Amino acid sequence: MIIGFDGTRITGHSGIERYARELVRVLTTMPGDDRYVVATTTSRVDEVGEAIGRSPSLLVKGGIPHDLMLGSAFGTVTRHLQTRAMRKTLASADLVHYTSHRSKVLPGLPYIATVHDLFPMRRPGFAIEVRRIMEGARKVIVPSRYVAETIIDRFPDMVHKVIPIHLGVGAPFRPMEAGAGLPSALHHLDDVPYFLAVARMDVRKNVPAILDAYRSWTGDGSAARLVFVLSGTTADVSTFRTTYTEALSHPGIVVLPSVSNDDLAALYGGAQALLFPSLAEGFGLPVLEAMACGCPVLTSTTTCLPETAGDAALLVDPERVDDIAHGIDLLHRDGALRDELRRKGSLRAAMLTWDAAARATRDVYAEAIAGVDR
Repeated sequence: MIIGFDGTRITGHSGIERYARELVRVLTTMPGDDRYVVATTTSRVDEVGEAIGRSPSLLVKGGIPHDLMLGSAFGTVTRHLQTRAMRKTLASADLVHYTSHRSKVLPGLPYIATVHDLFPMRRPGFAIEVRRIMEGARKVIVPSRYVAETIIDRFPDMVHKVIPIHLGVGAPFRPMEAGAGLPSALHHLDDVPYFLAVARMDVRKNVPAILDAYRSWTGDGSAARLVFVLSGTTADVSTFRTTYTEALSHPGIVVLPSVSNDDLAALYGGAQALLFPSLAEGFGLPVLEAMACGCPVLTSTTTCLPETAGDAALLVDPERVDDIAHGIDLLHRDGALRDELRRKGSLRAAMLTWDAAARATRDVYAEAIAGVDR
C-alpha cells in the first residue's frame, strides 16, 4: 500500500509535529512492500528528508507552494494552489494520513485522521472543523483512551471510527551512560541539583503554578534550581520572558530556549525530576520521554496523564500550588522515592514505543483501505 502525508509543517516544534516525524520515520524502516509519500514545499525537501530519515520506502516530494508565495494579500489564491498541488502530489496514494485535525482535506482522496484532543472546543469554528475531518475519515486515530472517550461523548456517531493508539518514545531518549555529564553547553547546571520543566506558551501547561510552587518551596533557590526548556520560536521565548519577568528574576530559575533532542535527553537524565503538572493533555509526551531517560516524574491527576504515567509517576492536583510544592519537596528529600519512580518509569517507557505505535497505525491503514470495521 502507498500512504501519503502532508509534510509542509512536519519539521515544527510541537508534539503534533514530533508525532508525525517519529511515526513516518519508523513506518519507513519496517519490513514489507509499503511505500510512503510526503509532500512539502520544494525548499524544504532536504530538511524534511533529514528530519524523518532516508529510506528506500520513503519519497519526499516538493512542489507545494509556500504560504507566502503570493504575499499575504493573496492567501486565498495560495491555499487553492496548495490544495491542487498537494492533491496532484499524493494522487498515487491508496490512503492519506492527516496527522493533525488542522490539515486541509484533499477532495477525492480516501483518508484517515489523527485528532490529538478536543481542548480548543471553545474556539470559534473548532467543533465544525474537527467534525468535518472526522466525518470524511475512514478511521480516526487518537493518542489515548481519554481522548477517545471525550470524542465519543461529544460526537457519539464517531464511536465506530475512533481508535486509540498511544504515542511512543525512542532514540535518543534513554538513560545517561555511567559517568556521563551534561553536554558542554549545559555545564553551568552541573553544580546544583535541578528540577526540569518542559513547556511552551500555553495556558494548559500551568506555568504560573510551577513557578509559584517552586518559589514557595525553595526560598533562595540554593536547594535546587528550576530549569525551563521552552519549545517554540524565538518570539515565543521572548513572550515567555516578558510574561513572567518578575518570577524569572528568581536566582534559582534558568530558562533555556528550544534544545536538541540529545541535549533534552541529557537534561532529563541529570534532573531530580520532571515537573509536568499540566492542566490538560491528550497524551503528555514529555512524561514518557523523561521516564525513558531515567528521570522521576511529577505530573497531574487530570485528563490522560494518569493513563500515560501508569503507576510510574507522582501525581498531584495541578490546580493546587501547595500540592505541587509538596511533591517537589518529596522528590527532593526522598531518594528512595526517586529510585522507585526511575525503576517504574523505565518499565513504563519500555511498554510504549514508536515501533508499537507504528505497527498499530499500519494495521489501521490496512483496515481503512479494505473497509474493515473493528
